[in-house]
Amino acid sequence: MRTEKYASLEITKTEIRFEVVKYRYLNIVNGQSKKTIKVIYKYREKGLFLTDDGVVADPKLIGRHLRNAIDKYEREHSTKIENVALVLPTNKIKILESSLSRILTLPGSNSPVKITQNLINEINNDFSKSNFNKNESVVLIRPTRFVIDDNIIKGVKPLNKFAHKLTINANVYFLPTELVNSHYSVLKLAKVNLLNMIISPFALANVAIQHSDFKNSVNVLVNWDYDCVSLSFFARETLTYYRQLKIGLNKMITNIAKKMNAKPQVIEGYLFNLTDFKYDDMDNSLIYRKYDKISKQTKEYSVEQIKAIILEEINEIIDKMDFYIENDLKTKTNSEITIYHVGKITNISGFTSLLRRSNISKQKVYFSQIIGANEIWTIALTGAAIINHKINKGLANPKYSEWDSNILESNVNQQNAMNNNNGMQQQRMPEHKINQMQPNYQQQQMMIQNQNSQPEFMPSNGSIRPGAHHNNLKGLDPNKPIYQQLHNQQNKKF
Repeated sequence: MRTEKYASLEITKTEIRFEVVKYRYLNIVNGQSKKTIKVIYKYREKGLFLTDDGVVADPKLIGRHLRNAIDKYEREHSTKIENVALVLPTNKIKILESSLSRILTLPGSNSPVKITQNLINEINNDFSKSNFNKNESVVLIRPTRFVIDDNIIKGVKPLNKFAHKLTINANVYFLPTELVNSHYSVLKLAKVNLLNMIISPFALANVAIQHSDFKNSVNVLVNWDYDCVSLSFFARETLTYYRQLKIGLNKMITNIAKKMNAKPQVIEGYLFNLTDFKYDDMDNSLIYRKYDKISKQTKEYSVEQIKAIILEEINEIIDKMDFYIENDLKTKTNSEITIYHVGKITNISGFTSLLRRSNISKQKVYFSQIIGANEIWTIALTGAAIINHKINKGLANPKYSEWDSNILESNVNQQNAMNNNNGMQQQRMPEHKINQMQPNYQQQQMMIQNQNSQPEFMPSNGSIRPGAHHNNLKGLDPNKPIYQQLHNQQNKKF
């Protein structure tokens, strides 16, 4: 039996989140081993920790919080954490499609050269050393296609093939260097090393999206966060597009509070505890009453009236979501769209019923089945652990946060053999100097993610459900309330 442990840190605008996940392998039976995953430690601190640009406001303060959390874990488990993964915010992310080529034939020779994993790694590393904007840092490289002597190779790495020229197409992901440095400095101040950096959409997707969909399909991950609602477009494991809607749970609650002349804390209680959207039964019971000093009248609200106000706000977000999904992805194929929802709002009773509003038929809501990861705030941290576990599968010298195991030499050889036979697996980029790109620290552990096939995009109508609440959003203004525009259109018809 052996175990792998992964520690991850996520700093959001209002929370410090830290978690340790343990993978446990039971004894091999009939050539197979049973694997379990469990969250064994979690820590959360509330406050104000990031600027609007995602930069850590006070690294020393957060470094102390992290160090205290790690110290407590080490006392409880009689062990030591050395490496911690960072989950980075993506409100300032940029995605660039890039390619690099290398002539493999040696000077004076016309003989093709065998393609090896080391050769592919060298070209991948060259992406991070390219002369990009010095104010931005490469945090992820995602190969999407291999081209051998101008012939496209789909699905797998061209290992052991012979060629004169190799080209790798990749999506390169950037974040502001100031943001990256500020998050990295927290680890330095807490006296731990960097395991790697993971952007939050990938961390969330590796947990929330079903493996078969993530690997083979086109998916949109909708994260209903407190400050914004974000849309992450994935095509076969690759993040192709990212957008944030300028409305989140906080603004939604504030809007409802203004309409009802109530405190936001009261509205949040009604939203998650006293309203149920599972059924359409009318409930006219009065549950809220308040005297309005301006009108000098007592305003009363029934369950149905409060639900209608909440529904109007949620419908506005769903309409915007549909608008951008239909309009943002201009390059399309015959793939079907699946929408996955994560975030605090999914705790509303009957939330899945509200999604019938959408034009897109396939809607799924993530509910955790991982032991210890039942809170919404743990999703990205757990996803970071899953990603690191996947990466280590393909490495002869895996890297963990802390590791107590008895690994047999045969098991290592078995993993290496599996890696050689697999398709485009994930791997972690070797540490390298990045003084020009990250001037505030010397080395960064970056990740290169490979996939099983090149990304494809979604169709213009393949998964848009006919007969939904609206058939064409192209004439609407996304900067104005879409819900109100649709309401006005309906009134004009009558």
